[in-house]
Amino acid sequence: MKKQKKLKILLKIIFLIETFFIIGASKPGWAEVDYYKIENISSFADHLYEEEDYLRAASEYQRHLFLSSEKADQIIYKIGLCYKYAGKSRKAIEWFGKITREYPKSNLLFSAYYQNGYSYLLMEQPKSAIIKIKEGLDKAKGLDKKRFQHLIGLSYLKEKRWNEAYSLFDSLSTTENENLRESSLRLKGYTEEGRTFSYKSPVLAGLLSAIVPGTGKMYCGRTKDGLYSLILIGTASWSAYNGFKKDGGDSLKGWIWGIWGGVLYAGNVYGSTIAARVYNQRIEDELFTKIQFEIDLLK
Repeated sequence: MKKQKKLKILLKIIFLIETFFIIGASKPGWAEVDYYKIENISSFADHLYEEEDYLRAASEYQRHLFLSSEKADQIIYKIGLCYKYAGKSRKAIEWFGKITREYPKSNLLFSAYYQNGYSYLLMEQPKSAIIKIKEGLDKAKGLDKKRFQHLIGLSYLKEKRWNEAYSLFDSLSTTENENLRESSLRLKGYTEEGRTFSYKSPVLAGLLSAIVPGTGKMYCGRTKDGLYSLILIGTASWSAYNGFKKDGGDSLKGWIWGIWGGVLYAGNVYGSTIAARVYNQRIEDELFTKIQFEIDLLK
């Protein structure tokens, strides 16, 4: 009975679908749409792009390119943008590279060089980004040239080439373009932070804690942690001293507290070196988060 019921439901669904297509096909224009017409493919691709369905849009643009070479450089550029926005930077580089190699007279040439370098930067490959951007920079003029310099400056920051980045952003901080000027001023400040970083030495942190327990952590800005270590190790050392003073070298209390104190002491020295590395990593991460925000704004 259950199988017969399911079969009836399935037949009803099939009947409704067939009815829908029969009615639809009888309407004017239904059968007139040519889904293989270039204009329709292009319109559908543009629609998908606007809806941020980038991978499907890229497929439709490639279908357009396969059927027609008209405005090929524009279509290729759009495909590159689709892959960039979809987070497929490697594929984006392939398509932007096609324009720089095959369409040297295209109006999109400078934009393709820019997007190519930018895609490398998104892939955390600043050296490759600099190479590609400089290829376009040699041919660029006016605002295009300044935009290329701005992107090179961001690539320098990723490589911690603080002085070179500072020079670029300093020269761009008076440009007439408002967005470029404001970004360059912010990045100039970040660059100044980078080149004046007060790094903590892991060796010095460990040495300080070896001399006075906890001071290495205080040096790394972890005052409470340092004081806690000082009190804990001091208490263990004092208890061991009292035990040995009272019972001599056979003091169980002295040995227990002494061993425990030694473990704490060694851990504190090692922990201080780690604290220095963590401190350095944290201040770098904070700065590079701000820099990454500026990179993301270019999207």
